[in-house]
Amino acid sequence: MIQQLRFTHLTSHHDLRYASDTLERVLRDPDATLADIQPIKDDGTTTVWEITIDLHRCIIKRYNRKTPAHGIRRFFQRSRARNCWLQAQALANIGVAVAPPIAWVQKKTLGLKRGSWLISERVDGDDCHTTFENRKQERSLLMANIVNTLVKLWRAGYSHGDLKADNILIANGNPVLIDLDATQHHRSRFFARRGITRDLRRFLKNWQAEPLIHQQAKTALAAYEFKLPKR
Repeated sequence: MIQQLRFTHLTSHHDLRYASDTLERVLRDPDATLADIQPIKDDGTTTVWEITIDLHRCIIKRYNRKTPAHGIRRFFQRSRARNCWLQAQALANIGVAVAPPIAWVQKKTLGLKRGSWLISERVDGDDCHTTFENRKQERSLLMANIVNTLVKLWRAGYSHGDLKADNILIANGNPVLIDLDATQHHRSRFFARRGITRDLRRFLKNWQAEPLIHQQAKTALAAYEFKLPKR
């Protein structure tokens, strides 16, 4: 079950299985909670921290508003944190492993979206590129598992939107998809095919410098009769 909380300029939604006074303090003022914690990533567009909340190792990702014009455009769209929250739940429901979502927070000023935050459990695993380097004898099986997960995603009408290696983690030998900012559920075959083609192109790009892995990826995909992009 999901609970909504409203504060002065913030609205949050969280999974009641994680409910606690500690989590509520984080949701009430995420920036204050994170003020003295060094981010593990900060590229201007997003800032990411790793913290512990009630013994849960968590990742908090803040989506920063780029410009006032960006805030106006976002008025008509889901915030990226909300999209990640919704898509994580949807993908979990179709059997695609994702980082378990805990909460999302939206800040608004005068009705315009400002920053938003997503809190999820930290996945204990490496990105697939690192895993392939460390477990060379298992590459074929690992690739088959990744492709099986992606096919499950695509056949349900979804596209991930950013299938770089960093966004596919391997935990206990199984793939976990993260960073669902651009994930979409497509209502038409045309847009689904376009989204899947973009996913295929980005996924195969990960292995351009490694011909053996690139061929393993193409072979695994071909088994499902997906039309591979020419470039």
